Amino acid sequence: YDGHALSPELIASKQTEGIEGISIYADPTTGFLNAYKARYDELPSLGEPQLYDALLLSSLAAVWCIAHKKEVSGLFDNEHVQTALQKLTGSNSSENNTSHWNSSGMKSLISLLESGTESFNTKIIGATGPLLFDKDAWTSVVCTVYMHWILYEGKYIPIDYTSEKGSSR
Repeated sequence: YDGHALSPELIASKQTEGIEGISIYADPTTGFLNAYKARYDELPSLGEPQLYDALLLSSLAAVWCIAHKKEVSGLFDNEHVQTALQKLTGSNSSENNTSHWNSSGMKSLISLLESGTESFNTKIIGATGPLLFDKDAWTSVVCTVYMHWILYEGKYIPIDYTSEKGSSR
């Protein structure tokens, strides 16, 4: 087979029935999975929660850049966007356990960012969990949730969730 291992065609075939795997996924404690299931009557595919969080961070970085436009000349240059992302994902605050992927969470973050505050000390919780990145390269999420799944009748069925922090998700 020259396609990718879990193509829609292969998943729909009986050849994959019972295959198990592990993939990065959404954190089930954020409520994203329940909201997605309620809206679309199915769980998200692999990768959708990460894409959602990437769009969330991109939008928040744009709001931060606009709120701080008087301080820099290149509003959306690489350096300014990188600074915004570092401010947004560098908080060690453990006070906040509110999800920000939903409309009320986004609204509260946008209001805070639009105020132009420099002391952004809010841990952003997206669909995949806390959006905290390593402080060396700012490219790796510090905590990733993994789903152990099985294919049953052409659908991914979650067996359990875990993270490198060993939580009981």
